[in-house]
Amino acid sequence: MRFAIFVRKSEETYDRVDQVPEQLRIRTLAVRALDADAMLLAWELVDERDLETVIERLLADPRAAYLHVHFAARSGRREVRPADWAQIARGRTI
Repeated sequence: MRFAIFVRKSEETYDRVDQVPEQLRIRTLAVRALDADAMLLAWELVDERDLETVIERLLADPRAAYLHVHFAARSGRREVRPADWAQIARGRTI
């Protein structure tokens, strides 16, 4: 599985525990729960106010190994069928 990691000069690492960075509270987020094999278990689009609730709900699934959180697209949305999410979780374009 490949993901982009962006590093900028003069940036600081956010290392607080049990606190959501302010940067994640300014837009709608897509939160995906994945198992140890990187297979998608569940996903939700979330308003910044409900992020902690969604994190707790998705991690309540004992199969969830980790969450992937990113900014949700604002435009150019298209309908994605649940069957497509396994392909997306593997980093494939549908």
